[in-house]
Amino acid sequence: MLHQPRLDIKTLASLVGMSTTTISQFERGEQNMSRLNRDKIKNFFNNRGISFTETGVERDKLYSILKGRDGFVQMYEHIYAAAQEEGAQLCIHNGVSHLVMDTLGADYVAMHKERMNAIKDNFTFRVIVEQGDDAYMGNDYCEYRWFPKDLAIDKTKFIYGSKLAYVDFDDGIEIIVINNKKIAQSARTDFNVVWEQLAKEPHEWRQSNDTIGQ
Repeated sequence: MLHQPRLDIKTLASLVGMSTTTISQFERGEQNMSRLNRDKIKNFFNNRGISFTETGVERDKLYSILKGRDGFVQMYEHIYAAAQEEGAQLCIHNGVSHLVMDTLGADYVAMHKERMNAIKDNFTFRVIVEQGDDAYMGNDYCEYRWFPKDLAIDKTKFIYGSKLAYVDFDDGIEIIVINNKKIAQSARTDFNVVWEQLAKEPHEWRQSNDTIGQ
């Protein structure tokens, strides 16, 4: 199961932060593994499009469609899984803070914020929202920038792990998730161009407006 092409136990151990002995003994059935370590391995493969099922191992489809609040929560569970991987780069473009928080609900938001804050050294999380949107959900572990209102659209893009997801909040929630590492990386590159060249930190917008008003 662990011997994927170009991935030996030593490499896997290094990537998930475990010892080769622990993984080898577990694979041979000589030792149990803690739930934390099992989750590390599971998340590592999930973020690469490989899922563990009762019948074995399956590769995820190139794309899937999630719907409603349950689908949105499922996507946020995947975001959390991606965030646990060291060096993760998470991005949201055209985020609408109140729609995200209203959909997830106060209890889930509080739980998610706490667990993300606990592992915030693992990842970078950049969020671009419409100019004037300051109802930040993740201000303890995210960087926020504003985007000009005339360029904002009503579809939100999430990039996490090997996935790129488009969320449509109109007429119920529909999420199209593309599971492809190269596509996700290309989307990150595009996002970072917008982040560096068009999006601005909120205080920069405020200073600009103050100058114009003088």
